[in-house]
Amino acid sequence: FCRAFPVSASFSRSAVFRESGARSPLSAVFSSLLLLLTLLFLAPLFDRYPLPKALLSAIIVMSVYKLVQVGQLRRLYAESRRESTVLLITFCLTLALGVQQGLIIGVLASVLVVIYNSSRPHMAELGLLANDGLYRNIDRFDEAIIREEVLIFRFDATLYFSNADFFKRQLYRWIARRDPARLRAVVFNAESVSSVDSTAILMLIQVVKGLQSRGLAFYITNVKGPVRDRISASALADCLPPSHQFATVEDAVAYLDEGVQRRGRVASQRNPLRW
Repeated sequence: FCRAFPVSASFSRSAVFRESGARSPLSAVFSSLLLLLTLLFLAPLFDRYPLPKALLSAIIVMSVYKLVQVGQLRRLYAESRRESTVLLITFCLTLALGVQQGLIIGVLASVLVVIYNSSRPHMAELGLLANDGLYRNIDRFDEAIIREEVLIFRFDATLYFSNADFFKRQLYRWIARRDPARLRAVVFNAESVSSVDSTAILMLIQVVKGLQSRGLAFYITNVKGPVRDRISASALADCLPPSHQFATVEDAVAYLDEGVQRRGRVASQRNPLRW
């Protein structure tokens, strides 16, 4: 009881508790009392007749082996190769180097996966599903109609410094595949973008100006309120006026075809109290 304090719990002890029928943290109190009685009255007996390590190991193995759920590992591999790779790396290095080293490397590997996922998020070119009137990923829907005069795409992440270059590279890669004599406009569906930072704003300014120099219009649709406020308060508003902001992709396409601005107030509404 002196000069000591608990720093962690034990997976093996928790497994033994569960197999013994424990249902609440109160079980630790009874376990501690039994351990105290054992130390006070049974310690000489264990000292005289020590339990073999093989027996103690068998108790631990039989209690812990159920914690390894092979079926769940298979499902994780089928769901996400990246997460299952991090799991295998952590598992193997824990066996080879130790629990602390394995966990540290596992955490670092998870951080690297997060950085990679945020720097290369999902980005899709959209086409029209004529029967449903919806714009969806052309890689998932073979029947999606692609119009040669307009490039429509969606970015499914927060737009910030980590993925701004990826956004620009992928957009220009799609533009390079189109016929420059027929392409007239680029439509950015921003419904999945919850925020933008200053680096992303500067990147969008460069993109808009670069497309304008090629004679291409840049439209943005489905912009969330906080993102719209950020755009209107930045220099991006000078090259992306309200006439190029639309509530839906359908409105942007109608403006391109008919020159009609639908629901312009909804598309460019700002928060008047923002400062």
